[in-house]
Amino acid sequence: MSDTFSVQLQQILKRKAKEAGESLLDAMSSAQVLNLNQRLNQGIGIDDKPMPPLSPAYSKSKGKSRLRSLLDTGHMRRSIRIIKKPNLHTIGFGDSFAKDKATWNNKKYRWWGISKRDQQRLNQVLLETLRGQQR
Repeated sequence: MSDTFSVQLQQILKRKAKEAGESLLDAMSSAQVLNLNQRLNQGIGIDDKPMPPLSPAYSKSKGKSRLRSLLDTGHMRRSIRIIKKPNLHTIGFGDSFAKDKATWNNKKYRWWGISKRDQQRLNQVLLETLRGQQR
């Protein structure tokens, strides 16, 4: 095998590994945003258990159900973003107001992060993504 062929093969393998890594990061981060929104739509916290309901007075004043879905105006949840850097995707917020609101809510009732059920779903996404890349 010539040195030129070896160099070309190494370059191709490097590029393919990078492409596979980025597509895996895309799949995993998108799946976690979906997990997070599905949990919140059901009022489920980081422990995979229902968060305490809103107080009757608060829910009445807002004209909302007592489900703690963190969807009062929707601003904070619409601000959830995937921040992409080479070899790193982070889930965060599009503005500081949403981030501050999320931090305050998370201190009150833990909801931010990856729950055990989220992790199971992410493992499934990982396997499906890797299987798809082998084809």
